[in-house]
Amino acid sequence: MRFLHFICLCFPFVVLAQTEHKVRLYYENDMYELTDTHYKKIDSIKQVIAVSDSVMIRIEGYANAYGTDRYNLNLSKKRAMKVASLFDEETIVKTQGFGELESTSAQNRRVDIIFSYIDVVEEVSTKEVTKDVTINDLSALEVGDKAVLKGILFVGGTDRILPESTVALQELHTYLNTHKNIRIHLIGHICCHGETPSSDDGLNNITNTFTLSKDRAKAIYDYLIQRGISNDRLTYEGRAYLEPLGKGSKYDRRVEIEILE
Repeated sequence: MRFLHFICLCFPFVVLAQTEHKVRLYYENDMYELTDTHYKKIDSIKQVIAVSDSVMIRIEGYANAYGTDRYNLNLSKKRAMKVASLFDEETIVKTQGFGELESTSAQNRRVDIIFSYIDVVEEVSTKEVTKDVTINDLSALEVGDKAVLKGILFVGGTDRILPESTVALQELHTYLNTHKNIRIHLIGHICCHGETPSSDDGLNNITNTFTLSKDRAKAIYDYLIQRGISNDRLTYEGRAYLEPLGKGSKYDRRVEIEILE
């Protein structure tokens, strides 16, 4: 088991992660009404930004080159305003229709939702202490056991692992290196799907796919593979919001380890 020997500083500080993402909604020709796919993407964005006190959203509408300039400008504005109506007015800093882009490509019939927010990653204690810290004690786990991997953090709405996760990841890697016959299963979970558990996964704002819980489990899988752990010993899956813990959103956003053999 790997230990971290550290001294906390005598003053508090908060680590902040400034995050900006762009999500695109595509439209059929001449359309500005929202589809089920649009609503799902917007709901996923709202779930991501709900955990932050500082959110800024820009909504930009576009059209392709079919039709007149005036028609396309009005169409792009309708698209942007329709999307903006689903967000809190206080979070929107700009809503604008830009009219037509140069080509007739279907990729130009779209709305770009550009949002940035600040995540509070970690708050450090004001007390000065010196001690050994173990984030995850995996040594007691037996076949069939399942445990939450503490200390592994992701950039909001993505599968990008934050640097603060290094110690917890190293502990997991050391555990697997020490127990060479162990096989594990990594399970990703998300939060905030309302009162009813659901298999609908969250939006990964890097890949623009609804695979967030699976992608986060795979990010840990990839970390271990890159450091020499055989893929024969690892599997992963995303469970979306099927298994809420009932303790609140921050507990539901997690990755678990299950000992297979």
